[in-house]
Amino acid sequence: MKIIKLQSENFKKSKAISIEPKENTVIISGKNGQGKTSVLDSIFVALAGKDKDLLKPIREGEMKSTITVDLGKFIVIRTFKEGSTKLEVVNKDGEFMASPQTMLNELIGKLSFDPLEFANKPQKEQRALLLKLINVDLDNFARKRKDIYERRHEIGLEKKSYPEYTFDEQAAAVREAQLPLVDVAELTQRYTMAMEQHTSYQQALNKVPKLDENISEMLKRVEQLKTQIKALEDGIVIALKEKDECLAAQDTTEDLRGLQTLLAGADETNNKIRSAKTVLDNLARIKGVDQDYEALTVELEKTDQELQTTLEKATMPIEGLGVTEDAVVFNKIPFAQLSTSEKLKVSMAIAMAMNPELRVIRILDGSLLDETNMAVIRQMAQDKDFQVWIEVVDSSGKVGFYIEDGEVKENNGEQSIKEFNQQNSFLEKGTG
Repeated sequence: MKIIKLQSENFKKSKAISIEPKENTVIISGKNGQGKTSVLDSIFVALAGKDKDLLKPIREGEMKSTITVDLGKFIVIRTFKEGSTKLEVVNKDGEFMASPQTMLNELIGKLSFDPLEFANKPQKEQRALLLKLINVDLDNFARKRKDIYERRHEIGLEKKSYPEYTFDEQAAAVREAQLPLVDVAELTQRYTMAMEQHTSYQQALNKVPKLDENISEMLKRVEQLKTQIKALEDGIVIALKEKDECLAAQDTTEDLRGLQTLLAGADETNNKIRSAKTVLDNLARIKGVDQDYEALTVELEKTDQELQTTLEKATMPIEGLGVTEDAVVFNKIPFAQLSTSEKLKVSMAIAMAMNPELRVIRILDGSLLDETNMAVIRQMAQDKDFQVWIEVVDSSGKVGFYIEDGEVKENNGEQSIKEFNQQNSFLEKGTG
């Protein structure tokens, strides 16, 4: 659906405008301040309603303004009076449509889209607009990816907290961790008992020489001490008996040096065994961390692939168009780095995709377009059967619909527009 006829009376700077487009490219020309912009604005205002910034819709000195847009299937009539506006939509049978603005809102979609406006937007806004157009919530993928990445990052930090073990250290840990821990308390008890037995043996052993010495002295005094010999002999017998008992006990006493050696090395042995078990525990945890990290890496790759698949399945306005985390890209090149003509092609394609029903696009700053870009617009408008209304500054009066003092002073018609476009001879060579 396109505009068959546009009539505008006393809207903003326009006085009496009547335009019946014949070409896909409709050029509105004229000097500055003569009402060119009012013509393009009248289309948007008639269909989309009174803009919040439209403070003065009626031409200075007039009491009423009317905009009529014939779309073939419908005729839209927007009337402004002082402080009020009225909208009527009439179908081909002459019937007035109920809830006309609601019907138009469903029809026009993004009528206000200007391709040049898209090209000048910040890259984040360009990206957001395209994602909305293709109905892809890329931010949801970004949130999901960020969550997985952060969880994987935490696991990576945990892994770094563990020591790095050589192969030899790991092998030694496997061997030593199998050894039982030394029972220090039991070993200490055994050592104490053995020490007590050894002390008793030494005490008993020390008694014998002393008794022998007494015997020698008493033998010298044998005559005088006969009465004491019997007692001493009895003492010797008892002492020898105690000695034998101590010797017997000594035979069953554990080796003190051996126990000392074991006790002295118990802590070191236990420390080695505990250290080995710590190594094995760490290795087990590291293995688990590695598995968790790898699982999240796979999940991250899966999310990226899911995003890629979603973008591949999305219907893009033009082949080669894509979206990265930060910007819109065309043939993998960021939009900001495209040539002027490539930017225009992309912007035009997006504009057309945003207006599939009412196939009308407006360009307010057409004077910024050189011959190459004008040719691009003309070619795309023809190929996609769109109607592109372009405002250009021109004082010759020989280009398109020439506006002067709010009226169409020169209706150069289809022939003049063709002549204007024929200046771009490269178009005939297929560069459009």
